[in-house]
Amino acid sequence: MASRAIPAQMRQIMVKKLGNKFREVTEVVQVPVPKPGPKQALVRTSYVAINASDIMFSSGFYTPGAQPPFPAGLEAIGEIVLAGEGSKLNVGQNVVFCKFGSFSEYLVVDDAIAVPVPTDDPVFLNLPISGSTASIALEKVQLAKLAGCHVIGTCSTEEKAAFLKSIGCDRTVNYNKESLSDVLPKEYPVKLIAET
Repeated sequence: MASRAIPAQMRQIMVKKLGNKFREVTEVVQVPVPKPGPKQALVRTSYVAINASDIMFSSGFYTPGAQPPFPAGLEAIGEIVLAGEGSKLNVGQNVVFCKFGSFSEYLVVDDAIAVPVPTDDPVFLNLPISGSTASIALEKVQLAKLAGCHVIGTCSTEEKAAFLKSIGCDRTVNYNKESLSDVLPKEYPVKLIAET
């Protein structure tokens, strides 16, 4: 095992009760720093991604039946500070990953979920969830179009609307300029929606 100086205790954000008001349902606690097992590594977190998924997580949406307290957070980036036996990861290497409990100063990650990146630049945090979400969404648009569906895409800018049209969207809705809830009943009456 290779390692760097690691403290005995760390701070971690815990969900203390279920709810969608993140500040009210979480608290910062001191807990022991975990140790990696075989084919795992201990990561010192540099940055975490905060997005709507974290509210869904703290509300219990992603873990039905799980009761607080449990660690908050879904994705982070950081530096390997301790490599477990047989780990393919190296001390000093930067990785990005998705794992429940990512809002911790240190986190044990399995080799299988750690994606090596050249630096701990927070721009790489877009890879796991946002990048995957965008990729899946674009693929579904194109598959829906190939299946003969009339595709409606939502976005926030005219540039994004132009891109959506270029990959097959029949109608784009820039939600900063118009409301989807207004567009659908006006342009796509219930009868038309029901028939497709």
